[in-house]
Amino acid sequence: RDFPSIGDKSFFGLGRLLTGIQTQEEFLQLAACGDNLNVDETIYDLFHGNMDTKYGITERNGSIFAFGKFAKQNFPSIEAVRKEDLACAISHMAFNFHMQWIFRQCCAHAIERVLIFGNSVQQ
Repeated sequence: RDFPSIGDKSFFGLGRLLTGIQTQEEFLQLAACGDNLNVDETIYDLFHGNMDTKYGITERNGSIFAFGKFAKQNFPSIEAVRKEDLACAISHMAFNFHMQWIFRQCCAHAIERVLIFGNSVQQ
């Protein structure tokens, strides 16, 4: 079986570790007020904004590496990053992880339609 070893509890645990929140409700409230692109690296960031003339990418409009900006030598310490942005980045990473896993399962089992609903983070 191909079950992922990380799930909602893993992401919530990471949220508690990085932001100090105590409840899932706090995590969701923080994430709703954050901007993951302040933590994640975008294609625009990767090429230092030099792609605009050649490819027309003129703004940061999507994450390419979750938490990628932390890999840069000149990125400030975690204390300098807003908790809201960290929570939002974790939330986006969790969503992307789960969607990729669902997509792989659908492809492997010839599933053509999937209905996703609810909020599995809340109990």
